[in-house]
Amino acid sequence: LELATGTVVGGFFSYYGVPLCCSFSPDGRYVASGGEDDLVTVYGVVERSVVWHCQGHNSWVTRVQWDSHVQGPLSAAIVQADQQKLYRMASVG
Repeated sequence: LELATGTVVGGFFSYYGVPLCCSFSPDGRYVASGGEDDLVTVYGVVERSVVWHCQGHNSWVTRVQWDSHVQGPLSAAIVQADQQKLYRMASVG
């Protein structure tokens, strides 16, 4: 959503069912979404596409939250084109 005009500029879907929760990364670059498809999907805001799928939940994902206190070297992280940065999140499902 472009705040200045209220125009929808992108969206996301689950494989089946509906998304139940979402959370923006602390820097606003990514959105994590969870729902009835038992996945956490991470979308790049700039990329306007899926950048990561997190599997392994046994039920609907009802909550996702980014850890805003993570600092450190790259380790199982999303790699940005301009820098390496560690992102960590938790999910319930």
